[in-house]
Amino acid sequence: MYNNHQNRPFLTHLREAHRHIREAISAVTCVLADRKLGDLRPAMIELSHQLAEHFVEEETDGCAEEAVARRPGLSPKVCRLWHEHSALLDDADRLIATIDLEPLDEWTARFDDLQRRLEEHLQCEVSVVEAGLNADRELESLE
Repeated sequence: MYNNHQNRPFLTHLREAHRHIREAISAVTCVLADRKLGDLRPAMIELSHQLAEHFVEEETDGCAEEAVARRPGLSPKVCRLWHEHSALLDDADRLIATIDLEPLDEWTARFDDLQRRLEEHLQCEVSVVEAGLNADRELESLE
């Protein structure tokens, strides 16, 4: 059985990755608020980079895989999360490509939608990983 101390590295790693993503989102939000549009493309590129790095890591040797190993019933949720990765990354890249091509208010509305979807995705990742990692504690409590 795994104990809570052995689960901490998984959750710490996941939360750290999410912190980097949220910092990148915040940087874009600040650029928009300050109307420093020359900084918008680099901020969006950094967000896209953070997403790509996190998604590749999550799909290859991430915390969700460990959660499924401990609680196989989570597999459909993890598959759904992984399926969302390409759409979220494609939307971020589309935003980068259209920075200079559409009115700022329309671009900002699409960014706001991406930001909302990313937050939902990150929260779902944490929920799934916590459910899988806590499976061992639930089993221990039954013994």
